[in-house]
Amino acid sequence: MEDKKMWISDLIGEKYKTWSNEAIILDAGTGCGKTTFCLGILTEYAESIGKTVLYLCNREKLQEQVEDEVYQLGYNNITVTTYQSIQEKIKKGIDVGKYDYILADECHYFITDALFNDFTDLAYNYIKNSKDSVVIFMSATAKVFFNHLLSAKRVRKENVYTINKNYDYVESLCVYKKDQLGAVIDEIISGEEDSKIIVFCNSEKRMLEMYDKYGEYASYYCSRHSRSNKLREICSMDSLETDPIDGTTTFRKRILFTTSALDNGINLKDRRIKHIFSELFDIDTMVQAFGRKRPLDEEDTCNFYIKDYSPQAIQCMLNTNKSQLEPVILYLKDYPKFCKKYGEEKDRKVLKFNDIFYMSFNYDNGRKKEKIRCNMMKYHKRLMDNDILYDMKKKGYMKVCLSAFGKELSDRAEIIDIKVPVVDEFMEYLKSIENKHLYATDREELKKKFESIGVKLRYTGINTFNGALDDCYKKDYTKRFINKDKVTRKNLVDRRRTLDNGNINPNRDKSYWLLC
Repeated sequence: MEDKKMWISDLIGEKYKTWSNEAIILDAGTGCGKTTFCLGILTEYAESIGKTVLYLCNREKLQEQVEDEVYQLGYNNITVTTYQSIQEKIKKGIDVGKYDYILADECHYFITDALFNDFTDLAYNYIKNSKDSVVIFMSATAKVFFNHLLSAKRVRKENVYTINKNYDYVESLCVYKKDQLGAVIDEIISGEEDSKIIVFCNSEKRMLEMYDKYGEYASYYCSRHSRSNKLREICSMDSLETDPIDGTTTFRKRILFTTSALDNGINLKDRRIKHIFSELFDIDTMVQAFGRKRPLDEEDTCNFYIKDYSPQAIQCMLNTNKSQLEPVILYLKDYPKFCKKYGEEKDRKVLKFNDIFYMSFNYDNGRKKEKIRCNMMKYHKRLMDNDILYDMKKKGYMKVCLSAFGKELSDRAEIIDIKVPVVDEFMEYLKSIENKHLYATDREELKKKFESIGVKLRYTGINTFNGALDDCYKKDYTKRFINKDKVTRKNLVDRRRTLDNGNINPNRDKSYWLLC
């Protein structure tokens, strides 16, 4: 049902009073009353009949907001915590307890966070096993996860309540290339006197690149758990400020560079925020990021900008995804064959770099026991991503991406036409090593360079590297690695006693490759 004035409570009516030991989906955009219904109606009803409520959040900032609202309402029957806290309790063997109602806010957490959190399945399994509870899954951007719940028959179709996102406040939707970002930002800064810009970066490395360019002119925000000491140093909660009178939140400087740590729990309300850029690849996370600006009224408009991804980038991600899935599929379908392939042969080291598997530790009569397990949420996320990546490979990233915004807005999408010098840093690196002797010690560095463009390689063999070049560049870069003389077909071996500068050759009699 699509109606700008419709609220979730209007769709549900009095049905919540009949819910019993079942799962519900609230699929609605921000500002459609999901939280208002859960706290203002459902929790009040639960308290009136002596029932308990567990409210789960995916970020500490969101937890703080919900706790403040619960305090204002004066409820005593509700516990507010995070999915991560539930996971820690389960890992430590602490009883989480039972609740009559479980409100799973921003439930896309199970899927989206699974790529960097090994234990999202613990929180999900806790909810899944709460057979005597009414479980409410809430999100504005969890289409993929909701489809999973429906296909797994975890939720009945009649228990899905949907209000489509309203994008009337969006003036334009623009598409840009990675190398155009700086030029577009500079054009906005020079052409508009007062407007503000938010840029959602797809990596911490990208954030640091932006800091090198804009320095103190911009604000920066990332998770306090960031592994980068430098990034934590330049980012702080001081980047954001909240007005004590009206409660609106914004940032002081003209530009805010952030990671997806700002994806929810923080609602930015500022008329000056006129431009939001997203370089996030995951579509659900991208839509969530765009929802951080909350329009104050009909006059408060904004412009969206989406970074396009090349076919090479999509193919690289597809290769990575497939390499992660292959051993897990074998583990789930044919464990004896999995043991033989990864337990007895050289492929065992592949598991070290697999992000779906993790080790479970416990003690039996004082002896430590280890068992390999897989995060099923992360596994399902990879499977879903695989389908989406194949769709992107066939149709193009932007066509699949724009479908998330609905036809009315996607039909208005424009491609930014700003000419900037295009520099493929990886190709520049390849050119720098052409016809140079590449020894065994150079191959780890070469592997890292491939990883910098999203290609995760299991081995450092010549066929592996050439296959990656075929996947990523095909005809755009025709040189390949060789390790044999073209005439004699013998291995290339460095026989030089001295180098061109007269120094003794430390690699004499070592085999090498050439990129030629």
